[in-house]
Amino acid sequence: MQLFLLQLCNMQYIIIIGGDKMNVGERMKLRRKELNISADKIANELGVSRSTIFRYEKAISKNYLQR
Repeated sequence: MQLFLLQLCNMQYIIIIGGDKMNVGERMKLRRKELNISADKIANELGVSRSTIFRYEKAISKNYLQR
């Protein structure tokens, strides 16, 4: 099981990952949609482009996510 901490607009969310067959990008997208947060908002908070968030969700940047 892996835990990730996501902080947006002074709120923190703990994302728990493990036990299913989804990859990290799929889990990120699912959780973002569950929280009703746009990719634009996450990109702004993290200081990256919207396309970077979409690449993470599609697991194109798999090596970067594992750092």
